[in-house]
Amino acid sequence: MTWRHIYNIFNLIREVDLGAIQGEAHRRFALLVTGCSDPDVLAVARLVSGGEEIHPWLELQTWPHQSQDTWDMALLVARGEHLGDEEKQAREALHGAGVPVVVVLVGAPFAAEALPRRKERARVRLVSPEDREGFEMALAPAMIKAVPALRLALGRHLKGVRPVVADQLIEETSRTNAAYVFTTGLAETVPLLSAPLAAADILVLTKNQLLMAYKLALVAGKEGTPKDILLEVTSVIGGGFFFRQVARQLVGLVPGVGLVARAAVAYAGTWAIGRLVYVWATEGRRLSKGEMGRLLREASKRGQEAVRQLLQRRRPALPGD
Repeated sequence: MTWRHIYNIFNLIREVDLGAIQGEAHRRFALLVTGCSDPDVLAVARLVSGGEEIHPWLELQTWPHQSQDTWDMALLVARGEHLGDEEKQAREALHGAGVPVVVVLVGAPFAAEALPRRKERARVRLVSPEDREGFEMALAPAMIKAVPALRLALGRHLKGVRPVVADQLIEETSRTNAAYVFTTGLAETVPLLSAPLAAADILVLTKNQLLMAYKLALVAGKEGTPKDILLEVTSVIGGGFFFRQVARQLVGLVPGVGLVARAAVAYAGTWAIGRLVYVWATEGRRLSKGEMGRLLREASKRGQEAVRQLLQRRRPALPGD
């Protein structure tokens, strides 16, 4: 990597406060896991921690009795479909202390997000205290939504929440890039030929991808100065050059030409780069040629579906409808 390449990378995101983003990821928090059943409280805490060992920033209590105003969030664990009187009192006390409350109903007939009641930020169901699928589909997203300012910190420090935060970062950036290409291309639909995206498009998309990759590295636990982390990330994805390579490989996988295909490539290329960075950051390895091929095929399918949804949302505003 040349010095000019390094200069261009930092020039691309010079207005972004990388230190502030790093501060978000390193931010300390206090999370209460409480309820009337010790085994259920312990099991949910293990789901959140991502293993048998409970993260030290989690406080487990059968009944909240102190420091209620110091917690950033509380998981109130209950059995069945409804809260008992003691659990309702706990919810009242926590809400009164200004603590966001996420109710976790264990032993429900199916796992899903439920309608929250007053004084609750969210309410979710788990089939069992060890319901990993229900945790990733409902509880972890509810925790992130309850305290969005802690998303990077929750992902960095809680291994159970980390994959969900990574998925959100990758999906959001991929959709943002697809929407950008779609919106800016409405005025001029350029056929998708040898170069799937214009140079101006690649500049914006690459900036978004670099920030996504930087956040993914922080969530995965990478240490160092913002400059060191960004340089390490860039050595993996190669900036816009790598995106051009990925985009050209995707051309044969995305049917059609023009605006829709360009937006699909923007989504798919960003998603593929995000997954590649996450594997590197969490497992310390690069994808093999075979893995990369499978990743690009999956990215292509996702890109086409994302653009189809984007078209559906925009269709009422198009002339002639």
